[in-house]
Amino acid sequence: MPGMEIAYWIFQTKSGNSVIWHNGATPGYRTYIGFDLKRQRSVVVLSNRYSPTLPDDIVRHLLDQSYPLP
Repeated sequence: MPGMEIAYWIFQTKSGNSVIWHNGATPGYRTYIGFDLKRQRSVVVLSNRYSPTLPDDIVRHLLDQSYPLP
């Protein structure tokens, strides 16, 4: 829409590493995108199976291995 700007990103820091991320879901699908600007990495997970946190956990772990996988 002309003249409209929308941004909703979460900035999260753990062990000195910062990740910018956003996630979303619709019935039966889940997505998560994360950016590590310091290391210049980004990861996107698109899932066609609803899981409350699995895409989030995968991206966080790939960007920062101090986040465990369940």
